[in-house]
Amino acid sequence: MKSASNYAYIKKRDEKVTELKKQLLSRLQEKQRFADEREERPLVDPPVDLSDEEVDTNVISVDFANITDGLKNLCMGDAIFCKKCSASLSSLSTANVFPREKYIKHVDLKEQAKDISADPHEEEKDDKLSKKMIPEGDQKNFIPETEIKSHESVWICEFCSHHNKISIEAEELPKTDDIFFMLKSATQQLETTTTTTQDQDISVIFCIDFSGSMCVSSEIQVKDELRHGLSAEEYEMLKDFIEDNASQLLPNQKQDTQWISRKQCVLAAIESQLEEMKKTHPNRKVGVVAFNSEVIVYGDGGSDPIIVAGDKLNKEDVCLSVGIDNYEKLLSASIVDSSKRLMSKLSSLKENGKTALGPALAVSLGLASRGKPGSTVILCTDGLANVGIGELDSPSSDNDPFYERMGNYAKERGIQVNVITIKGEGCRMDRLGKIADVTQGQVTRVNPDSIAKDFSNIMKEEVVATKVKLRVRLHQSLKFRREEKENLAENDSLCERDVGNVTAKTILTFEYQSKNDVELAKEGIDIGKLSQLPIQAHVYYTSGEGHQLLRVITMKLQTTQDLKCAQKGVDVRILATRATQLTSNNAGKGEVIMARKVNKKWDEYISNDLAMDNAASPTFQEGLADWQENNTGLKRAVNKNIKRAKQNQGFFGKLSSKFKFSNKEDEEEFEKETRCLSIAGSDDEDETKFIQNKAANFMKKK
Repeated sequence: MKSASNYAYIKKRDEKVTELKKQLLSRLQEKQRFADEREERPLVDPPVDLSDEEVDTNVISVDFANITDGLKNLCMGDAIFCKKCSASLSSLSTANVFPREKYIKHVDLKEQAKDISADPHEEEKDDKLSKKMIPEGDQKNFIPETEIKSHESVWICEFCSHHNKISIEAEELPKTDDIFFMLKSATQQLETTTTTTQDQDISVIFCIDFSGSMCVSSEIQVKDELRHGLSAEEYEMLKDFIEDNASQLLPNQKQDTQWISRKQCVLAAIESQLEEMKKTHPNRKVGVVAFNSEVIVYGDGGSDPIIVAGDKLNKEDVCLSVGIDNYEKLLSASIVDSSKRLMSKLSSLKENGKTALGPALAVSLGLASRGKPGSTVILCTDGLANVGIGELDSPSSDNDPFYERMGNYAKERGIQVNVITIKGEGCRMDRLGKIADVTQGQVTRVNPDSIAKDFSNIMKEEVVATKVKLRVRLHQSLKFRREEKENLAENDSLCERDVGNVTAKTILTFEYQSKNDVELAKEGIDIGKLSQLPIQAHVYYTSGEGHQLLRVITMKLQTTQDLKCAQKGVDVRILATRATQLTSNNAGKGEVIMARKVNKKWDEYISNDLAMDNAASPTFQEGLADWQENNTGLKRAVNKNIKRAKQNQGFFGKLSSKFKFSNKEDEEEFEKETRCLSIAGSDDEDETKFIQNKAANFMKKK
C-alpha cells in the first residue's frame, strides 16, 4: 500500500463555524435523548456537507505485485483483531500494547481519572511502554484488573482506541508493516471442495470467431510466408486456377507485403502462443471453442468436437453445462501433446455464417470453471454478436444483463476473461469490456499485423490471486470519498471491495478526506490534536497454490493543514492512476459528461498546482509527461463518446424521459431546443441552465 503524499491533508476549519456546528449537534443530541425517553421515532442525522468534492493529495493505492511472496513472509499463529473495529494488530500497535502490570499501573480504576499519564518518578525510564499515555476520553473502555489474567496484555487500538485483552509474547508482535497469515491450507480446501488438485496448472480456452467477416484480408508487411492460408478443401477447389511458379503478387504490390485474412492472423497468433506455452508451461491444458452460426467445441482436439446449434444457442444453462459436463472428455491432454492436433483442426475451419458469440462465451466459461482458479478465456472476435443468448443486434439487447451475469460467473470462479477485437469493427465493446473489467482481464483492439504481439502481451498478464476481497480502514476521523455507497461502512471510514481476480499489475486506488465538524463532534474527536493517522488494508485471497491467505498492510501518515506541504514530493503516478480510473469508471457507466468533468478537474490539478510545487523534481516531471501523454488518448476517447451520444440522441435525448410532457407540443418544443443546443456545441454550463429553465417552466405550468 502506498500513499501519494507523506502527509494526510486536513483542511483548515473556521473556528467560529466549528463551534456553532458543535452547539447545533449538542442541541440535536439533547432532543434525541428526550425522543428516546418518549420512545419516539429517531431524529434525522445532521445534514452532511454536500459541496463539490475537491481534488488533493489524499490518495492511496493498493497493488498486488508482491502477493505471490505470501508463503515466504508467513506469520506463525493467527491474526489478532480489535473487538470493536476489526483492525488488525500490526507493527504500529507495538507502542499500544501493555503487559498486565503496566496497564494496571497506569489506569486508576477507582478514581476513574480523566487524564492518565506515566509516573514522573518511574524507575524504568527507558521502557517505552511505561511512558505510554492512555488516550484521554477512553475511561469507558478500561478493563478491570480482575478481568485481566497474568499472561494477558492489553492492546489499545490505534484506530478506535478500544481496549482489547490479548495473549501474545513481546517477540510475537508483528515486526513489519506487510504481513501474511494462513487462513486455510490448500489441503484443507480440497477436503471441502471438488476443485482440481494443487499441482495442476491453469487451463486456457481460446474462444475464436470464425464467422464470414474473418475472411476479410489486409495488406501487411511480413518477413516470412504466413501459414494457415487455405484449408485443404479450399486448396482443392482452387488448385486448377493456380499456375505453377507464377507470381501471386497483385500489380504494383510491394514485394515485402502479403494480403492475409483475419483468420490467418488469429491462427498464427494462437500457434505462436502454443509453442511458447509448450516451453514455459508444459503441463498446461489448452482448449479451443470456435463459433460462427453455431458453436464448435474442440477442447484439446483429442476427441470428436461437440456442436451446439439450433435452440440450444438460446439457452444459457445448456451452453454452460456443455462446457462443465464435458471438461474431462475435452481437456485431458497437456499442451505438449495437443498443440499440433489443435492447429490441424483449426486450419481446416472455413469462415462463414453469423456470430454466436454469447453461446460460445458461455461454453468457454463452463470449460474454464472446471480448471484451476486463475484459468483464462481469450475471446477473439471481429463482429457483433447476433445469434443466440447475448445477441447485441436488437433494440431489446440493451436491457439484457447476460454479459453482466457471465462476468460475475467468471469472477466467482476465478476465471480471467480477455477480449481481443479488430479495429474498425462494431463489436459493442461497451458490453464485452465489462466482462474483462470485472475479471481483471484486458480489452485490446488490434490491427491484423499486430495480433500475435497482442496475444503475447495478454498471456503475460496471468492471474496471481483469485477470490480477492479488500477491506481498507481509515482512522475514524477520516472518511472515503467518491466511493460507491454500498461499499462503505462505519461512518464511511471502512471501504470493502469484492475484487475477484488480480494480476501482478492490478492497482486499486482510494480517496479520503477528514470528516466534517459535525461528524467529528459526533465521534468525539478533536482532529487538531492528531499528529499521525493510521491506515490499514486487509486482503483476503486464494493463492495460485490454493491456499486461503490474509495479507495485512499498515501505514502511518503525518497530518498537515498546509496543502503546499502535502503537495511537495507527491507521487504523481498514484494520482494519475486515480484520475484515469475515475474517468474510465464514469465513462464505462455511460456517464460521459461526468467523466469529462472529473478528468478536467484532475488534469488541471496535476498539470498546474502540483507541477508548480514540484518543478525541480525530475521524477515528478517524468511522471507528469507520462500522464499528459496517456491522458491525451483518454480525453479523445471520452470526447468521441460524447459526440456519438449527441449524434445518436440529441444533446438531451436521454433526459426527455425525466420530464412529464402534458401534450405533444411541449415534447416537440423540448426536442427542437435540445437539437439546437446540440448543433451549437454547448458546454456544461449551457446544459445546466437549460435543465434548470425547463424545470422552472414546467413548474409554472403546473
